[in-house]
Amino acid sequence: GDARATATINNAENTGEITANSGALSYAGGIIGFANATATINNAKNTGAVTATDNYVAYAGGIIGFANATATATINNAENTGEITATAQSSYAGGMIGEAGATATINTSHSYQAQKLVGEGTATITASYRLSGGSDSETGVKALTAEQFKKQESFSNWDFTNIWKMGDKYPELR
Repeated sequence: GDARATATINNAENTGEITANSGALSYAGGIIGFANATATINNAKNTGAVTATDNYVAYAGGIIGFANATATATINNAENTGEITATAQSSYAGGMIGEAGATATINTSHSYQAQKLVGEGTATITASYRLSGGSDSETGVKALTAEQFKKQESFSNWDFTNIWKMGDKYPELR
């Protein structure tokens, strides 16, 4: 839902469908819909579809839907394999964050979707990946083919001993 105060979330997983439709502004995230303060998310996984629809503005993210301009959002070791969709006059969808109006950082994370990790706004992104197919590029993000996603050597500087393991299609959190 809504993180209005400082929040640290460790070892979280969403497998259910998340849908938001408020009529004015909709925020949907696999872990947090709206971050309005310092939000740190470590070792999080979203496999559910995340959808935000609205008449005016919709934000959808695999991990965070919208990180407000007053927030500091940090995502470490996250994976998104759910479909992320935003539909409105102004729509923002991202594999990790729908819109980063805040100071945002994403480290060693991936989205097995062909969209950008951050739908709108900027983030400091390191050692992170997304599925190829979209035309947009982001600094710190490498687009991989489905075949490259299956290979551990495609993921530079990732801890496959303690944090990650290789699944059939992509790296998974332990």
